[in-house]
Amino acid sequence: MNNKRNTTLKVRAGCRISLYSGELEWSHPERMSTLHFYHAFSGDKLQLSDDNYQFAVATYIPVFDDKYMYTYIYQKEENWTTYQNDLHPDSYQQNEYLFSEELYFRVNLKRIDGKEITADEAEHVSENLNWVVEEEAKTGIKPYFKEEIVKTEADVKSVQKEDALSLLILTDSHYTINGTWEDTKNNIQSLSSKVNYEGIIHLGDCTDGMVSREVTVDYVHNIQRDIRNSGKPLYYVMGNHDSNYFKNNLDKFTKAEMIDLYLGMQPQNVFRESNQTYYYADFEKQQIRCFFLDSFDYRENVRYGFSDDELKWLEFTLNQTPNEWSILLFSHVPPIPRLHYWSDEIRGSEMLMKILKTYQNSEKGKILAFIHGHNHADQIDRSEGFPIISIGCAKCEYFTDKKPEGSIIYERKLGMLSQELWDILIISKNKKSLDFIRFGAGENRHIELE
Repeated sequence: MNNKRNTTLKVRAGCRISLYSGELEWSHPERMSTLHFYHAFSGDKLQLSDDNYQFAVATYIPVFDDKYMYTYIYQKEENWTTYQNDLHPDSYQQNEYLFSEELYFRVNLKRIDGKEITADEAEHVSENLNWVVEEEAKTGIKPYFKEEIVKTEADVKSVQKEDALSLLILTDSHYTINGTWEDTKNNIQSLSSKVNYEGIIHLGDCTDGMVSREVTVDYVHNIQRDIRNSGKPLYYVMGNHDSNYFKNNLDKFTKAEMIDLYLGMQPQNVFRESNQTYYYADFEKQQIRCFFLDSFDYRENVRYGFSDDELKWLEFTLNQTPNEWSILLFSHVPPIPRLHYWSDEIRGSEMLMKILKTYQNSEKGKILAFIHGHNHADQIDRSEGFPIISIGCAKCEYFTDKKPEGSIIYERKLGMLSQELWDILIISKNKKSLDFIRFGAGENRHIELE
């Protein structure tokens, strides 16, 4: 049986892979390179079918400096591998390149005559640089997750009554090469075949937002495809990294680009004005309206926060909600500065809380909770008249500093159950309690509502 598969590799003109660091370098018109890291296995091959060029391969083993897990440091190419320093001026060739072990790779290319390379030329070479995959890599559920899948299924079913609203919630996945997303995807898809829930909420920071827009777009598309392959609709919340702005990345997205990338395929129960990054979704069976707020804008002096237009829309839409319905609010950033380590001010916070408390104290309805990510920690704060609930990060990360007072951080380790962290939220039929059933690091949380 022939299991070979050919994949053409995308090449960009004007850049090269550094001989010394294995990182991208720009402003090199005589070179072109792949921007992505590709994951190869023993027996895979690279083939270049145009004699006018030569190529050289940089390889990276799946080992990384653990400072990226245990301190507040982001690897600037979102890459948890180690460059093998195997790219040299004399390693350019035209012959077939054979991989002898599992690793990641990038490719440098140049013309035989040394001339500069145009964008059109790079697109042509992309059609002639093939990665021949000898056999598909075997993927599946790791042994240390199988028992947790069984336990999570039992925990969900023990509290999930008929007509409850159930939602899978994860946040801060921060996609990284050689990271843990593949396991997260497999675990979510496995659990989705065993328990019933209405949708998946991602509370933002899909990636670190530090690489080119082309690469970020591909990462986001892949993650959203993986989530939707679970068979559940996706409700996405904008995070502060999602504008591709982090660490002053110059290749940032416009608002329109963010809407197209993150909100381009939304479920039928979503109500959103076409030019806005905030919206709501109605779950009519349970009579619950969920608001998904945008809490970051790199164009503002105070970047964290909620715009005047968003707050006016929120107040109006709350007041249009049927009286017997209940409210859930989701955002990336917490609604008040007290719960936010990174700044002393959150734009629009006072007005936001005034709107929510006025609604909560009226006869209109009931706010069940305000749920957010961003802090990379668990927390339940009950001092504002409704619970404000933080969810720890899906990214495998463990450091205890740079967190708001009162938050809980669980130890995380790769290759163990604690590598994972996400929840299934179950809202009881009578809306008097919330249950967060934890998969991975942490504990189940039961919250009685007043």
